[in-house]
Amino acid sequence: MSTFSGSKPKFSQIREKFPDLLFGKDPVVKKTLFLTLLLLTLPALCFSASAESPAPAASPAPASVLQELLSRAGSDGGDASLPRVIDRIHDPDACPDFAFSGEDDLLEIWFPPIRDQDAAIFLYQGQVWMLDCGDERARLDTVPLLKYLGIDHIDRLINTHPHHDHLNGLYSIDEAAPVGELLVCFPEGETAHMAAAMEYCKGNGIPVGTFGDEEILSMGDGLVTFTAWLKCSEDETLNNRSAAFMVGYGDASFLSLADIELPGQQQLADALDPAALKADILRYPHHGKQHMVSALYRAIDPDLVIVTNAPRLYEMKDASRFLDYRHASVAYTYRNSHVLHLTTDGTRWLCEELAFDPTPWLPAELPTELPTDLPAELPAEAE
Repeated sequence: MSTFSGSKPKFSQIREKFPDLLFGKDPVVKKTLFLTLLLLTLPALCFSASAESPAPAASPAPASVLQELLSRAGSDGGDASLPRVIDRIHDPDACPDFAFSGEDDLLEIWFPPIRDQDAAIFLYQGQVWMLDCGDERARLDTVPLLKYLGIDHIDRLINTHPHHDHLNGLYSIDEAAPVGELLVCFPEGETAHMAAAMEYCKGNGIPVGTFGDEEILSMGDGLVTFTAWLKCSEDETLNNRSAAFMVGYGDASFLSLADIELPGQQQLADALDPAALKADILRYPHHGKQHMVSALYRAIDPDLVIVTNAPRLYEMKDASRFLDYRHASVAYTYRNSHVLHLTTDGTRWLCEELAFDPTPWLPAELPTELPTDLPAELPAEAE
């Protein structure tokens, strides 16, 4: 027979059955009995509560959960866990089993071993574009890479602004791989370098076109796009007015900020929605010579930063601190016997630093007025 009447024991009943023990004067006995009785009555209390409460909704089956996750991840299926940017520059063993399927056309971006100048080579569906072409040193860095890659022509050369370190490589590049078209965004007489380039194009039959703010240039079948942004006011410096380009292919994005400095960066950030500025890879502005506007960098939120300069230069200490503070993954274009190679199928990037020896393609006689060696690197404490 149960000690307690009814299906749900109550503490009033406990008081009636054990008046002397539970509510006596001995504290040890009182605590011990109270805990014992509480443990004995818990199962009954829990059973009663579960009987009176409505049953919770059934959890989805594991298969349903997996199906939901796959639908959110897209069509990648098993590849959904891979990062957007596979960085084998800093970790050569990153995602060792990853390889492009070969079913999609690939966009490739090659950076010559350049320092304090800008040049990038874009390959897609047999077309060759360049974004800037460096300076007089192009014959020592960009031309050897073009020859190494077997490139014998440039379909389109885009100039972001007419400073010598973005435009004066035209002459040696055109000699090695004839340029089909030059696109500019400044008047012909903006600088002496621009005027000389225009005169050269006229004399060598190179068509010259123009582009403006928000203009979209399409490469190949049109799936690769270059969107130009010219957001800076006319009263700013030439660097600040240089053209930024957002290169897009599917879900992959690459942003080049040319030589835009702090005033131009602020105006760019103010003019565009932050979502429009998001990019997987950032070509850092002005060869890494200063920090960036924080709001602009936060909006870009890059997985990889490319700096068109040598690492650990004293002139880059401000940018180095800025990037270190943000734990950025940074790759430099000017490295001994290496070039940067970025490839995407429109979904993911594979970023590598590949061995490259320019010696077989260098001029027979090296010009003594052009630097050919790496600058002395500073010790870490000098950064």
